[in-house]
Amino acid sequence: MMSYSKVLAFILVALIAASLKNAVEMVQGRLDTSMPNLAVSISASFPSSSDDLGVRILNGHKTCALLEFINSEAEPIIVSSVKGALFGLDAPQADAKPSASLIHNLTSANYNIEIQAGEKRAILFTFTTNFQPQDFRLNIAANISHREGSHQVQAFDEIVKVLDSATSIFDPQILFLYILLAASAGIFVFWAYKSWIQPLLPQTKRGTKSGEQIKRSNNFTETPGSSENQARAVSSATGQKLYDESWIPEHHIKKTTAKRSKGGSTKKSAEY
Repeated sequence: MMSYSKVLAFILVALIAASLKNAVEMVQGRLDTSMPNLAVSISASFPSSSDDLGVRILNGHKTCALLEFINSEAEPIIVSSVKGALFGLDAPQADAKPSASLIHNLTSANYNIEIQAGEKRAILFTFTTNFQPQDFRLNIAANISHREGSHQVQAFDEIVKVLDSATSIFDPQILFLYILLAASAGIFVFWAYKSWIQPLLPQTKRGTKSGEQIKRSNNFTETPGSSENQARAVSSATGQKLYDESWIPEHHIKKTTAKRSKGGSTKKSAEY
């Protein structure tokens, strides 16, 4: 019984040691950050993305991380670049690699900024995410060059929440989608009208005169009586004949003149 208990205890100790080793490797292997013996401190803040509930990152929007460097070394340092990565919160398996929990590497930004001894300097690091809303562990590290070599110093390693941004009807993408749907609906309605509705409507007769043509024809149409009266009025006013009398026999002309003179005398006698 004592041998079995010792074996079980040995197995338990081995399992605990293996799990602790994997946890340490996972932490150290997030961005292969080393902890050099440099008197340089880095603090990270998110002015527009943090609140009382923590850091919230919106998909599709630029997230700004403000990194403040304090160089307590006796010599200047150079901040070569800053990079970040998102890790999942699920613990990796025992036989998995240290980087198995890596979800996405963020875009690396080059700076090459020199910070003098005892100087405090702020650097803005921006990145964009596009993931399903969930919690991630965000790790940000800076590459610092020193006379002893290049080192990678961790600036931020905490849990952040990735969220979708609120959709607005004035979003250009949403407006373009509305315009595209409206145009498609208009084309479909026009095609349906031409294909199904227009053939069922009664066809109008062609060849009818327009209102302007009818009005113009009415203006040129005159009654025979009115034209004759107008001709007589013009003839009596000007004293000119509206026709050629050379071919009319003289006795017909004299008879017409006598009738006119007789009619005029009767009218004058009636007036007296």
